[in-house]
Amino acid sequence: MKNVAFLSSLLVLTVALILNQFARIQFGSIAISLIDISVVFLLISRGNLVKEIKKHQLSKSILYFEVACLLSLLLNIFNFQLVLIVIGSLYFMRWIVYSSVVFKINAYSKRHQRYLVNSMVTIGVFLLLLGFLQYVYYDNLQNLYYLGWDKHLYRLFTTFLDPNFAGAFFSLFSVLLAELIFVNFNLKHTLRLIGYSYLFTITCLALFLTYSRSALLMFLFIFIIYFFLKRKLRFIFGIVMLLLIYFMIASTKFSVEGFNLLRSVSSEARLATSSEAITIFLHNPIIGIGFNTYRYEQVKYGYRSIKGASISHSDAGVDNSFLFILATTGIVGFLFYFNLLYAICSYLYKKKTSFSIIALSSLFGLLIDSIFINSLFYPFFMIWLWCLIGLRDYM
Repeated sequence: MKNVAFLSSLLVLTVALILNQFARIQFGSIAISLIDISVVFLLISRGNLVKEIKKHQLSKSILYFEVACLLSLLLNIFNFQLVLIVIGSLYFMRWIVYSSVVFKINAYSKRHQRYLVNSMVTIGVFLLLLGFLQYVYYDNLQNLYYLGWDKHLYRLFTTFLDPNFAGAFFSLFSVLLAELIFVNFNLKHTLRLIGYSYLFTITCLALFLTYSRSALLMFLFIFIIYFFLKRKLRFIFGIVMLLLIYFMIASTKFSVEGFNLLRSVSSEARLATSSEAITIFLHNPIIGIGFNTYRYEQVKYGYRSIKGASISHSDAGVDNSFLFILATTGIVGFLFYFNLLYAICSYLYKKKTSFSIIALSSLFGLLIDSIFINSLFYPFFMIWLWCLIGLRDYM
């Protein structure tokens, strides 16, 4: 019975991650997604979660950051309407639920962990398929602009509805595939080796079709770290050459803004949002403005209109994840978050297994990517990363 509950919850999570933005209901500035629901089901599917939390090495570091986030909300309770504090606390609760996934997965049997790995590959395959179908038949989001989505002309964005997040995922998926290629090469599983190699090639193509500079930089850093940890430094040259060839081919289309890897419009917009975040942080340096109350603080400063802030899919945060943490939780939250990152790196580095290497590479890649988009707090990537960390001892 417990096995059925686990498989059912895993199936729902797989479907939720594939559907992504299409399985999301918006109530004003509150969004509830199938991913949220599926994660809750996964946590209650089997085992004693409290017992698993108590014995895990990351428990204290995660708890310290959560306390800092809670304090940032409580100490700002009189600066916002109560309803806005409650809305902000919902995102805080989501972070708690998502981070708890690592405890559950770490306690799974090898068989259940294998099911999870297969689900992650399945998610990648479907997102690739849907991405290419979207690129051919639905190459922009102009008709959804009124709902707060950017236009993203002639770029692959799959169910993320954003080429930057789609590109970040393909970077994460590519390193998972790379490890599966090496594993099956060593085991001489020819058919699997061919299959994963083909998937890796298709994933790189999908990444290139997003024309996302942050994702390309993330891809480069992921594989620098990955091949360094694998002690296969000669492969780094191959990755660099691949990106240079892509840049040369893509440069023929630089006359189109969306294809131009040297475009300045989006860079200027990111610098503007970063400047706003720094201003807000400097006015609230110690404990910040409250975790996930950033949307409403921008209205206070006149950076956004009330209507725009309630519709836009970007105004709840900052393009830079580190500035988001500083602005919302202050120096206190920022220090505890870096303490958590250090604890995760130490935890993964202790055992150089296949998945500890994948997780470390993915974490460093997301840290680079989060300078340009708020990927560290994007629900899909939070789940993906916590799953990888939970799989540290697998293989």
